[in-house]
Amino acid sequence: MLNDTQEFKGQRPRVNEAREFIEIAKDFKRPQELLREALSNSWDANASSVNITIDPTSAQRNTKGRKKQLLSITIQDDGDGMNADEIGYFFNLGDSHKAAGSIGTKGHGTKIYYKSEGISIATHKGGNTITAETEVAPWETLKKGIIPTYRYTVGPNISGARGTTIRVTGFDAPHSEFEDLNDVTQYIRWATIGGSLQRTMLGSARKMLINLKLPGMTGKITLNSDFELPDQQSDMSKGTSSVIKSFPTAHLDCGLTSEEKQVKVDVLVMILGDEARSFIPDTYRDTGIWLCKDFMMIERNNKMWEEATGGQYYYRSFLAFANCQEFDLTANRNDVRQDEAHDLAIESITKHLTSIWKDSFVQTFFTTKSSEDNSSKRSKAISEMDKRLQDYQKRPRLDTGVKVLGMLNRVPENEAETLLVLQAMITAGLKSIDFSIGEYNAQRGTDAIIEFMDKGVARTGWLELVHQLRNLFAWDHNLDRIQKIVCWELGDIKDAYSLDDGTKVRYERSGKKHVLLHDVSSIPVYVLSELLKVSETEVE
Repeated sequence: MLNDTQEFKGQRPRVNEAREFIEIAKDFKRPQELLREALSNSWDANASSVNITIDPTSAQRNTKGRKKQLLSITIQDDGDGMNADEIGYFFNLGDSHKAAGSIGTKGHGTKIYYKSEGISIATHKGGNTITAETEVAPWETLKKGIIPTYRYTVGPNISGARGTTIRVTGFDAPHSEFEDLNDVTQYIRWATIGGSLQRTMLGSARKMLINLKLPGMTGKITLNSDFELPDQQSDMSKGTSSVIKSFPTAHLDCGLTSEEKQVKVDVLVMILGDEARSFIPDTYRDTGIWLCKDFMMIERNNKMWEEATGGQYYYRSFLAFANCQEFDLTANRNDVRQDEAHDLAIESITKHLTSIWKDSFVQTFFTTKSSEDNSSKRSKAISEMDKRLQDYQKRPRLDTGVKVLGMLNRVPENEAETLLVLQAMITAGLKSIDFSIGEYNAQRGTDAIIEFMDKGVARTGWLELVHQLRNLFAWDHNLDRIQKIVCWELGDIKDAYSLDDGTKVRYERSGKKHVLLHDVSSIPVYVLSELLKVSETEVE
């Protein structure tokens, strides 16, 4: 502890810059998030179109001799371009020229580009053309604890070209992340500005065409930068399944934070019938309400729906968006921080959802849907019963030489039905079944306790029951102390097996008798399909 005569010496904490670069780059969940960063930057640069081309490059071997997959990615837009300062923002960590409150002010997004062998930029602004490129391989250099350097040149824009072209070579990502066109387009629609909600929520006229070429594609596809919703259909006389109804966008004033920051939220709510949700990739993962910033979907939060409706699953019939520019996002932009602005927004959004839930149209929708669901369940149950009956009637009949009262007259197809045949044979008094069942439980190890006579002495023991004998070896069975085995048929049985405990089992057949030889014991096997082919004289 310092005394009065000692002085404090200011010590400045050191930042391991290379490690920070690596942590920020690794913090992105998926390689596809490079598309999100690229599209947002093009949008912020007022681009009307952006071209993205992704090609696989030759696999490289790392120091352990393993191959890693790399990609070549080119992003070209017709936006405002960058000047020298903005080039610095692109490469720097923690710098940004973005407007306060918008996504991108942290200066983290473009750091995902560093997971590559090289970055080059050609951009045009203010009559100048700037070319910039990394001087060393960014990712390998960072892993050595060194900040990768870049250089740039400024010259006149003689050609009059517009926009920015960024090339990322040797981007470290599995090819599979960009090979599925549907997966990539769904990501663009649901996680990037390529699914902008501005037009849907505020009627904005702004658009940006996205031209996309993925590995294996000979040409490009074009997407609009809109989250396109289906046409409305609110006539419930046609059934709730086709209903699509949007409520007018609500503009909520959520109040002030302790720092006098005004929190406002725009909320759009849609109610959707089961068939009307077909445009949603995954109704369990994507329905409900999304928290948004810059009119991009960031995080789904259905606790608000649960509080508003008093139930857990009503959210599946809603698709809602709540955009708040005061939301603060995590470094990887995948979640909203739970701060004061967040809490104010959540409170106001929940109140609005509660008012939507009480709307007469919504209440009628769920009342009607409940009636339809109950009717559908009854119809489905009846249909399943009819199908089971039809399937049963198609089964071959039992070919037996005896008439056994109450016995199944169709060939059994599972263990339970095999048990019914066995019990019927015992009841009928067939001499080939020389035991009775005392207890049966298929859920507790060995199936049944049996009673039988052994050399004139009444005994109890254990029975294992299977539909086919080969099933006995499909999972772990303990044959210790098993006195008898019953099956309907043998199935594709082998001569020898090894059990999980290492013991060996041999199958042998002598005439009409079947046995399993286990250690020093010999376990008789009763094959019911064969035993039923006996004469009526065997019935007592």
